[in-house]
Amino acid sequence: MSSRRCNTISCFGLHFSTLSPQSLKDVLFSSESYGRLLTVVTPNVDFLSRFHANESVVFNKFIESADFCVCDSRILRALAKLLFKIELPLVTGSDFTESLLQDPRISERKVAFIGPKKSESRRLASLYKIKKFYLECPDFGFEEDSGYLSKLSSELLKFQPDFIFVAVGSPKQEALSSYLREAGVSGVALNIGASLDFLTGRQVRASKFMQKLHLEWLHRLLSNPTRLWKRYVSSAIFLFQALLFRKFISSENGA
Repeated sequence: MSSRRCNTISCFGLHFSTLSPQSLKDVLFSSESYGRLLTVVTPNVDFLSRFHANESVVFNKFIESADFCVCDSRILRALAKLLFKIELPLVTGSDFTESLLQDPRISERKVAFIGPKKSESRRLASLYKIKKFYLECPDFGFEEDSGYLSKLSSELLKFQPDFIFVAVGSPKQEALSSYLREAGVSGVALNIGASLDFLTGRQVRASKFMQKLHLEWLHRLLSNPTRLWKRYVSSAIFLFQALLFRKFISSENGA
């Protein structure tokens, strides 16, 4: 279990950070002194559905031990308020990633991008004036290749990143971050899904209007129905259980 239980509140079986996006960003920029891999996870409804279904021991253990767990979903935030009268700060992975990269402090930090094509990551490094960067685009099935994982961790140990943006999709990105942490890689690992794709333009994010109406999920479903329909069916079942049976229990603020 992570030692970072101050400034948290327990909800849906996880310890959510109560830090504002700006406060969280300031903490992460001052984290080089910790000498280990700090991890940031961004649960949404699909994320919680898989967590409570216990689909992966590695995934669940990693989430439970994450240093910072932030609410990535307007729907999840509304559900917490409806069921438990809890106000979770909204820290969407996409907005927070962009905010980190736009911060002038990032230009002097070592940054690793894992996920997008190297040409796209190189464009991000140039756009945000990052001087020292490491780029990696894992092949399909990388998570089963122990030789590749060992090589990747060795390269990151040598590079000594301050920030690692892990964008290979969940639950692969959580499993990869768990592996890197066990390998002794230090810095801050942000598991951010499609956030980098939105910044590079590879995927188009929902409009602000749809986001305010809590319909970003619908935009993504319509953009890629073949890949996402099963995910949203599972999410709908999770929401139904939470609303009808109040299946998930919240507790007092973490100490």
